[in-house]
Amino acid sequence: MKTIIKILTGISILFLLLGSATAAVNVDDMKVPFGYSDLEGGMAMLNDGHTELYVGKLEDNPGVFESNAEEMYIVSDIGNNTYYFIDDAMQMYGLQEKVSIDNVDYLVSVSKDSELSNADKTLLKEDLDKFNELNNLEPVPV
Repeated sequence: MKTIIKILTGISILFLLLGSATAAVNVDDMKVPFGYSDLEGGMAMLNDGHTELYVGKLEDNPGVFESNAEEMYIVSDIGNNTYYFIDDAMQMYGLQEKVSIDNVDYLVSVSKDSELSNADKTLLKEDLDKFNELNNLEPVPV
């Protein structure tokens, strides 16, 4: 009887450890750069009211790294695994990267609701880099 209890206890501990090791990442717990609201539903707004930070599973965002003329969606590689995107249909313009967390791919993007100047692109890139630094992330190839 003691042996059975030890075995059942061991199996229970094993399931607890496996469950916690494979637990999903809660993106709303991630750190955001200064000036942004806390993440809620994977989104945070900069206090300017026009800049949005988004984090979501890549599988929930199909095609975001592919241009689609019919949908007025254009993507271009600007180097270092960072991509500039224009979504004319949604009037969003920004930068995006793919990151991997616990072997799950995520999309991280920062965007504005107006076309971007070179200065805007620089600021958005700084925000992406700061987000990655705060959360110990690196953009990975698409």
